[in-house]
Amino acid sequence: MNQIYFYKVAIPARVYNLFDYLLPEDISAKLESPLKTGVRVKVPFGTRTQIGVIISHSTESDFEKNKIRKITEVLDDSPLPSTDCIKLADWAIKYYCGFPGEIVSLCFPALLRQGKQAKYNGQKQWRIFKDSAISKNAKAQQRIISVIKENNGVLCEKSIPEPIQNNRNAIKKLVDNGILTEKIIPSFIKDQELIPNTFTPNDYQQQAIGNVVDSFGSFSTNLLYGVTGSGKTEVFIQLAQKVIENRQQVLILVPEIGLTPQIVKRFRERFSVPVATIHSAMNDSERLDSWLGAKTGDASIIIGTRSALFVPLKNPGLIIIDEEHDQSFKQQDGLRYSARDSAIVRAQINNLPIVLASATPSLESYFNAIHKRFNLLKLPNRAGKANKPKFSVIDMRSQNSYSGLSNKLISTIKKHLAGNNQVLLFLNRRGYAPVLMCGKCNWTSACKRCDVNKTYHHADNVLRCHHCGHEERVPVQCPSCGSKKDIFPLGKGTERIEESLRSLFNGYSQIRIDRDSTSRKGSFEDIIKKIDAREYQIILGTQMLAKGHHFEGVTLVAIIDADSGLFSSDFRALEKLGQMLIQVGGRSGRGDKKGEVVIQTRSPDHPALTTLINYGYEKFCKEQLRERKEINLPPHNALALLRAESMDRKNCDEFLLQIKDLAEKVGLKNNIELYGPIANIITKKRGFYGAHLVIQAQNRPQLQKALEQLFPQITNLKNSKVRWVMDVDPQDVV
Repeated sequence: MNQIYFYKVAIPARVYNLFDYLLPEDISAKLESPLKTGVRVKVPFGTRTQIGVIISHSTESDFEKNKIRKITEVLDDSPLPSTDCIKLADWAIKYYCGFPGEIVSLCFPALLRQGKQAKYNGQKQWRIFKDSAISKNAKAQQRIISVIKENNGVLCEKSIPEPIQNNRNAIKKLVDNGILTEKIIPSFIKDQELIPNTFTPNDYQQQAIGNVVDSFGSFSTNLLYGVTGSGKTEVFIQLAQKVIENRQQVLILVPEIGLTPQIVKRFRERFSVPVATIHSAMNDSERLDSWLGAKTGDASIIIGTRSALFVPLKNPGLIIIDEEHDQSFKQQDGLRYSARDSAIVRAQINNLPIVLASATPSLESYFNAIHKRFNLLKLPNRAGKANKPKFSVIDMRSQNSYSGLSNKLISTIKKHLAGNNQVLLFLNRRGYAPVLMCGKCNWTSACKRCDVNKTYHHADNVLRCHHCGHEERVPVQCPSCGSKKDIFPLGKGTERIEESLRSLFNGYSQIRIDRDSTSRKGSFEDIIKKIDAREYQIILGTQMLAKGHHFEGVTLVAIIDADSGLFSSDFRALEKLGQMLIQVGGRSGRGDKKGEVVIQTRSPDHPALTTLINYGYEKFCKEQLRERKEINLPPHNALALLRAESMDRKNCDEFLLQIKDLAEKVGLKNNIELYGPIANIITKKRGFYGAHLVIQAQNRPQLQKALEQLFPQITNLKNSKVRWVMDVDPQDVV
């Protein structure tokens, strides 16, 4: 190639610019055409070598040729990310106010970001290719062939029988001589016994399936609003079957790792095609295998958490977002993108349908559905013989209680246990108590790095901050006044409730499920299996149990404390509370027996609570949307937060005021409203003080236009004392 090209390269750094590079003449001479967008290259950057990504090329540059540095190495013959993934990443970076180099972290798994080759890392498998004669003296080779024949002609690396475990050289010779073939089997290929399909969709399910199938080959956004236990996963399976029959792929996103194993199990039981998973609990090699399986089409079904949105798909046919309301779909560090909203854009780019599914749709999605921007597909009834659970409230103001459990709740638990049923209790507060206190001098276990108290963890005998992770041993005496007998735990966490339950219901098997009790890899999955097998009668847990799980034996769900979400300063708090109550309550009565949901509260007459319990979630949504409209909050307008943090509180305020002045100078105040600086509710985290600026516009296009002007200006400001990030469509504003 004789033409000289200048390449714009994205570097994984917090800089707003792309960087110009040239190809060395020896590499350029071997190319027939310029490097394409998405190709990885090694480049010098400062004093280091970085892995960058080609974004574009040109025959001209704004810089003198002799000052432009040269690409060190070209890592790919062709782009690894698909064209639609690159388009999606470009859209996300622009919409969510990111930096060009973030395309590297979005579009490439860790090993590719490190410059590794794009190849499977699974186990080797050998098969007999030709039955040729082997020398009588090659005893090891003869043994290997004999073992493979006994094993149906296949030998796998991880299951080499003991007699030939030390004969790797002999296996290599058989491969070199063409007697055996060697193949890498990616880690997502699993042996799974298929279960015969006996599912017959009801009328509502059939209508939902039919509506989505009719839109195959064209873009549509479908909100599948189905009550808990209505058979949404079966709808997913039926849709996936149709897609696979068309020789296409299905991408399914779930909000949390904890939901991945059970939905993967359901799909592997029903499909003979490979199902690949992508989530943070997998190691880098496993994630690369799944990424490549999606890219090559070897995996027909891809199930993963938020980051799986950017996997390349050889032939995409459908995208499904399960539990679409969940906050976990919003990235909370780096580029703060919404996987749900970005998935809609990816479906639009590929001209295919997307299904957003939930028993408790987000107000944004429900708003779009009732305004005909989304197709609303309803599943109003539970599948099979199961009925909706009955909700009731216990007024804690008029109840005697034992460590947070009212007498009425204790009696209700006894009744359900006597019926040989399972009981699930929910408290979204892990640890033994949220604070340790001295009754003599009022000392509390405050964290020095955060504006919160350290939580008392009785099992480990430590005080641990749930924000910065700092921990220390529980003091034997008050650090302030020296008293040895006046320190006591204040409030209740899951550990303390567990202690009370063991005292009250000693004859029943119990399990506590929270981040502390499931830290060992695979422990959460093991516990879920034991719950399904009825090995536990009493289940106590946090939000890890709030959605997606199907426990047929659970007939009672008790929410121990519903009050924390009723009086929050976050405008989304009531929405989140409503979703949590319905989702947790939905674990009850999913089998043949009728379910019951009991909510303990000191505010039984709160309008949001009474609407939810008496009229259901849809009426609750309409009321919340009405209130949001009255005070002009999303989805009736558009929001962004400029979040800043510094080790000195003044630096945050000065920086945000500077941005406010900047917005006025470029004429943005005519189109947007700016509020702040506003200190965060938790003013200090991990040693940094936090504040934010609220940027409000009447709609998203207006907000985007303003941010397109403002964001580049912010990136040009030099302030090493402040860390900042733009949060577009924030999920919390506190």
